[in-house]
Amino acid sequence: MLSSTQDWLLDPSNPSVHFRSRTELLCHELTATEIADYKTLIQGSEQVRRIFGRMHPDAYRLHKKKGTSEYIGAGVEYASTATTHYCLAYLSELGLTREHPLIEKAAER
Repeated sequence: MLSSTQDWLLDPSNPSVHFRSRTELLCHELTATEIADYKTLIQGSEQVRRIFGRMHPDAYRLHKKKGTSEYIGAGVEYASTATTHYCLAYLSELGLTREHPLIEKAAER
């Protein structure tokens, strides 16, 4: 069990929080290799896999239409937290950028 907030922020089991804590809170300068390693860990994290798992290969977020079993999301909707717009915001907070091909594709939509 983690003993403090600092322990949680620096716990390497959540690479997004660990990376952002080191770089944004502690202002650590990371090497190019360390940054690449973090990007790999972040892209493989459970949070990112879960979001990508709900995205269509054409780079939009699939979500169920209310009251049906139909999945929608190809349009540009901003009214729901399940839309592509919000998913891109979440992925950004997790540390991903347009360097990832699916995010680049979604951003260009």
